[in-house]
Amino acid sequence: MTIAILAAACAAVMGVTAVVEAGDPAPAARVVVVTAATQTDTTVAVRRGQRLDLDNFAGPVEVGVWARDLLRVAATHSARVHAVVDAGGPTVVVRARGRLRVRDLEDRAEAEVEQPGLPGTVAYRLTVPSWMELKLSGVLSDLTIAGVESAVSAETVRGMVTLTGGRGRIRLSSINGGVRVEGARGRLDVSSVNQGVTLRDVDGDISVETVNGDIALDRVVSEAVEGATVNGDITYLGTIRDDGRYRFATHNGDVTVVMPEHVNAAISMETFNGGFESSFPVTFRGSRRRHLDFTLGSGGAEVRLESFQGTIRLLRAGEKLKSKRRGE
Repeated sequence: MTIAILAAACAAVMGVTAVVEAGDPAPAARVVVVTAATQTDTTVAVRRGQRLDLDNFAGPVEVGVWARDLLRVAATHSARVHAVVDAGGPTVVVRARGRLRVRDLEDRAEAEVEQPGLPGTVAYRLTVPSWMELKLSGVLSDLTIAGVESAVSAETVRGMVTLTGGRGRIRLSSINGGVRVEGARGRLDVSSVNQGVTLRDVDGDISVETVNGDIALDRVVSEAVEGATVNGDITYLGTIRDDGRYRFATHNGDVTVVMPEHVNAAISMETFNGGFESSFPVTFRGSRRRHLDFTLGSGGAEVRLESFQGTIRLLRAGEKLKSKRRGE
């Protein structure tokens, strides 16, 4: 009977109806697990200073905002799962609780097994106050957040992370999925492993990294930016402040930096098996094979650009970007 119950539980995780033959020495028994889609929709009062913590095994998570001190949780899930909201402490916790009813068709006995950690598929749609700090995590989940004016932490194993807005400390990551950010203000730490990262219209200190993907930074206002990838191109369009520090490095890809016409920067460019291109007239401070140091204007900002086997480009604002890989 134990094997049958475990097999039925696995089938229920997938959201299907299962009929399983037991492998016990006793006469064969049949266990039936029936699941059906159902809805949870609940609204709770929250107070300023509370944070939201949601952990989802599988299924999309969408977060929007409204001008109320209320948290609404709408969820679609199987009948064996129910979403629980605990708003009693400084952190509002949202979790899916598993509830599995198993029936032995031979003796008609029923048993209900509740396991808080039993994985299930839940599609969440949350509405939160714009001030509420968010911590979201998933395994097989796309995470989409829009309109918040607070700190955000969002990480998933397989899925896309998309953020519009955000203020303060922002940490976003995906292993098998891309990350996109627009309109964020604060300290950004963004990473992926097997997809690209795109940041647009952001303001603040930025750290971005990926392994197999491009990094695109557009309309950036910052005095400290670091971007690194192994297999991908890096593109930066943004401010170069006199007291700023900017570092971009890739192993197999190009690095393109678009700068204002009048910029003060000390530039260091290094490549092993690539080339250099510049739309700016340069005055060299020193050079050696595959390494160039030069200044634009009076110096000031520190800009370090590295590519092991790609082209490093410095372009004036307004010039058309080139893409070796896409042939644009």
